[in-house]
Amino acid sequence: MHGLLASLRYSVRLLLKSPGFTVTAVLILGFGIGANTAIFSLIHTALLKPLPYGEPEKMVAIFMPSESAPNEVFDYPDYLDYAATQHTLTALGLSVWDSFDLVENGSAERIKGTYATASAFQVFNVPFVLGRPFTADEDKPGGPLVTVLAEPLWRIHFSGDPNIVGKNIDLNGHTFQVIGVVKPIDNEYSDAPKVFVPLNSVDVVGDWDKWRGRDAHFLFCLGRLKDGVTLAQAQADLETIQRNLAARYPEDKGYGVRLEGDQYATMKDYSATLWLLFGAAGALLLISITNVATLLMARTSDRQREMTVRAAIGASRLRLIGHLLSESAVLSLIGENRWLPDGISTKPINGPRINV
Repeated sequence: MHGLLASLRYSVRLLLKSPGFTVTAVLILGFGIGANTAIFSLIHTALLKPLPYGEPEKMVAIFMPSESAPNEVFDYPDYLDYAATQHTLTALGLSVWDSFDLVENGSAERIKGTYATASAFQVFNVPFVLGRPFTADEDKPGGPLVTVLAEPLWRIHFSGDPNIVGKNIDLNGHTFQVIGVVKPIDNEYSDAPKVFVPLNSVDVVGDWDKWRGRDAHFLFCLGRLKDGVTLAQAQADLETIQRNLAARYPEDKGYGVRLEGDQYATMKDYSATLWLLFGAAGALLLISITNVATLLMARTSDRQREMTVRAAIGASRLRLIGHLLSESAVLSLIGENRWLPDGISTKPINGPRINV
């Protein structure tokens, strides 16, 4: 161990004595490693990493675009009309996130939560750890105050209590009964909502004004395609509903409807391009390694006299090779992503796949 540390210290001193060579080698390795890390992170997120939802290819996001707002989201009355008359979706749900004050032992913590319709859990198709989702009868005006906890909150704040179902928690100064624990509706615990409450409970615990109007477009609408139904067929079905709504309600005039497939299915269309990019990044890394190897060989020839002297005073061939390897290892470590210039990041690309 002492010999290894001494070799590393000696390698660092030599590299510091040759700043031009060191900076050039580090930049070449840095860009090669950085490009590969970034491209592979994209491929992992878009193609390889499984989504937390069952059958994600059947999930769709639904918008009500207008001329002034191409990505306009839903209002509650239109959602009810769509849910009652559509024929191509197994489930249609609404969700919107908000902040809640979770009070425990007299202290409050601000957490991310989601107001959702009961059908939203069917759309998410995420397994429950304990208990059940709330029902349509519980998600109605004047319904009971119930909540579903996300697994991370249950494990961290309630120590994974297996008897949590049936107990009460305090949200925004109101008592909610826990009826279930669900897997996180996101791959990243930091972004996933911690609690789910019925949408209509906003009348009691929220601060929304006239949210049931047809002009209150702020709710995210998600659906799940029936077996054998294509996105185009569902689009045609909902367009017929929207035309009828526009004829009946003045507030719906000027609005359309648009379905978008899940990110997973969309990115599959670009899989060939992504793998081609990964191949190009691999070629760049190979070129980088070759260039650094050439620099090291040129530098070694300049240091031939040094190596001869060290061999003459007793350094073994294995010791000399070990020194050269340690120097290469130091260069590789320095060329790793945290030493890249500002503005170049190889942090894995992650983020929520859907709005909840």
